[in-house]
Amino acid sequence: FKVMEFLFIFIIPLLTMKVFAEEKFTGTMEFLMTTPTTNTSIVLGKYLGSLIFFTLIVGLTLSYYFVIEFFGQPDRLAILVGYAGLWLEGALFIAIGILASSFTKNQIIAAMSSYVALFLLYFSISFIKYFSGTAETLIRYVGTWSHSENFFNGLITTADLVYYLSG
Repeated sequence: FKVMEFLFIFIIPLLTMKVFAEEKFTGTMEFLMTTPTTNTSIVLGKYLGSLIFFTLIVGLTLSYYFVIEFFGQPDRLAILVGYAGLWLEGALFIAIGILASSFTKNQIIAAMSSYVALFLLYFSISFIKYFSGTAETLIRYVGTWSHSENFFNGLITTADLVYYLSG
């Protein structure tokens, strides 16, 4: 799960960089805004489309689970919770990527700003040694490392669910 999580930091900005940036660049955003759909439905449609595509990518990795199941006896509940955590983290990363794409017309700038945000969230745990007290607690909570670690160990906590769902 940790390898997939790290790969998604690189893949998801590439998936989301065109969501709104391409619409703005080609001028179709004005056409989209004049349709009788609400802004919320436009954003949710683009988000759900990206999330479904991400879910298909994650679903392709189930073949590894079936191989492990055939040759061994893995802990099914821990694997299910790990996949749920990976999916929730991917959903958060997609939301960040779409947000970055909505700020600019340029796809490359959208991808780079998404990379910066995701790297800061993912590697923020590295900066804990420079802080203490409230700052350390805040950095530990904002970073994805501690939340994903619980899921990958088979633990579901309310704080982790709130973190991912609020993102």
